[in-house]
Amino acid sequence: MTESEAVEQEVVQDPGGGAMGVWAVGFILAGWVVAVVLGHGWELHRIVLSVPFLIVGAFLVCGEILCSRAVVWKPALLWLTAGVLYFVMRAILSPVADFGRADALLVTMFAISFLAGAVCLRSRSAVTLLLKVLILVFVAHFLVSLYQRVVDPSFAVFRLPRIDQDGVSGLFWHRNYLAGMLELMLPVFVAVFLATRLSDWRAVVGMAVLLGLILLFFTQSRAGLMSAVIGMGTVVGIFMIGKAVKWSTNKRLAAVAAVIAVAVGIGWLGLVTTSRVSEQRGQSGSIEEALSANGRLAFAGMAFDQWTERPVWGTGSRSFSYKALDHWNAAPWVGDPRMVHNDYMQVLAEYGLPGIILVGGFAAALLLRGYLRVRRTKAGKDDDGLERGLMIGATGALVAAMVHGIFDFSLHILPNLILFGLLAGFLVRPDAADEEDEEDEEDEEDQGDEGDEEDDRDASRGGLPVKVALAVLVISAAVSLAASRREIAVFPQWIRWEAKMVSLAEDEPMAAADLDAMGRIVNAAPEFAIARKYGRRCLAAYQRDPLGEAPRLAEAEAGFRLATDRNPHDAEALAHLAYVLDLQGRLEEGTSFHVRAVDRSWRREGKYGAMAALSANLARRAERHLYKLQRPKALGLFQRALEYLDASRRTGFRAGGARQSKDFRKLLAARIEALQSEGVELESPADVPPPPQPDAPRP
Repeated sequence: MTESEAVEQEVVQDPGGGAMGVWAVGFILAGWVVAVVLGHGWELHRIVLSVPFLIVGAFLVCGEILCSRAVVWKPALLWLTAGVLYFVMRAILSPVADFGRADALLVTMFAISFLAGAVCLRSRSAVTLLLKVLILVFVAHFLVSLYQRVVDPSFAVFRLPRIDQDGVSGLFWHRNYLAGMLELMLPVFVAVFLATRLSDWRAVVGMAVLLGLILLFFTQSRAGLMSAVIGMGTVVGIFMIGKAVKWSTNKRLAAVAAVIAVAVGIGWLGLVTTSRVSEQRGQSGSIEEALSANGRLAFAGMAFDQWTERPVWGTGSRSFSYKALDHWNAAPWVGDPRMVHNDYMQVLAEYGLPGIILVGGFAAALLLRGYLRVRRTKAGKDDDGLERGLMIGATGALVAAMVHGIFDFSLHILPNLILFGLLAGFLVRPDAADEEDEEDEEDEEDQGDEGDEEDDRDASRGGLPVKVALAVLVISAAVSLAASRREIAVFPQWIRWEAKMVSLAEDEPMAAADLDAMGRIVNAAPEFAIARKYGRRCLAAYQRDPLGEAPRLAEAEAGFRLATDRNPHDAEALAHLAYVLDLQGRLEEGTSFHVRAVDRSWRREGKYGAMAALSANLARRAERHLYKLQRPKALGLFQRALEYLDASRRTGFRAGGARQSKDFRKLLAARIEALQSEGVELESPADVPPPPQPDAPRP
């Protein structure tokens, strides 16, 4: 008989949880695997396929609660309930429905996975299922990453090419997402390796730890690397402290010194390795300089400025993606920041003081519970160590995720959030000590109660916490379905269309049939980003063949108009819609959208060129008035066009190149001088305010 078989015979029956709980965990994990393979966390149409699995899992969790009367730790349930209600309510009230739906989906998916981890991971069968799926997904990540490292750096599952080909991303689209998942997996693997008495499991997770460290370095994610090292260090520290409990005072002091030394060593190793990764990425070895050059410190500053606008309630779900333009202070950054790269500052800016209190309180409750569970749980003769290892590993993963939240947004990625929810829920699951406490309380009540009172007490066992947990699950399932139902319906069409376009560059022509298919998806799915992408494709088709593709200009307008209706703050869609209206000769209507685009993006004129585009629009309007002999209006428009052109040029932007920009300015100046020499009185346009000043906020 092998050692593993001998230990298996010593293991007593499962401490709790039934077949329904195992099925619930299975459905949650199925949804997690789908999210890992198909979705990277941003686009709703790529992550909604996980929702049906988690909704089924939610109702199975409800069944498990009703059958077992199991409840989670009450402080954690309190924070979770308050958080779900607050964040979902604020998400529903979001100024941009797409952002609100995305946040509502993340919050409810976390709530479902958290309660599944708390209620259903009470049996060895469920724990073993979770660990086996973790190993399988890790192996898949490793194999794909090895292919990316050795053969094709651009390879990505269902999405080509990857946005960042430095480092590996595994099944994900970006390397930071993989690092975020590894920081949750590796502490669990380390803890199971140290806790289990099963030799087969020790061999498997030990190999996973070694390969995981290599894979983590290959991701070249500095924040992920540092966070994972801290998480694994936490696990090692917990085991060292646990060993020292039985020792004498002198040995305990020596153990404390050893723990401090290990912590310092781990911190130093993390800094050195992170600095090395920065140098490999062609950036400064100084962490502060690298973060500053990458714009992350500037993003945190912009989020703080955003928070000061509404310090109590915040500015709304995902509002940083468009509010950042109002406080722009990251000159080297060339893209459009959608996240702060600091979860705490993001929550503070978007959800205000209640949001950060709820997040901080919930994290503190989880850490406290992890501490209490670690202190109370001891390795027994009838224990195979898997559950104890998962508990300690979940504590390390929680610490790692909290550290990573300072530098990145790993938990905004649905696959990582679901896994985090399962592990966090495992920390607050009811254990034997909880059940003994409840039984003791019931025995004390039995001494003074007889007959019907005993029946009433038994019927209400778990009482309010059970009802609250059930309510949270039902609300979460309903909200998640409402937030994603239209994307779920259109998902097969979208994936088929995307499979054809996956290798098509932005400037390559698209077949008419594929463009028509995209138009049908735009009308079926309410995402502003898809509508904007459709508008750009139609505009590109028209520009390649203005005569043959003339109807595409109207379709481009429809796409951009849908995008601006769905997200009135999207500077790119506003600018494109204004340009399309100009092409159609609808200059006055185009002016209003040009003004809105300038309002949103004038601090980033070098990227959007909105003031230069408005200048061209005003010049064309002035020429029309000049043709109609409406010279005062023409002079006012020429003058305002020159003001916007000069404001644009002061930022370094040159529309059409330096020479063309210079010639255009000469033309405007000549028109103004000619009208002034004739004594024409200037009539400033009422629909166009003066250009904003770079050193002052626009009034």
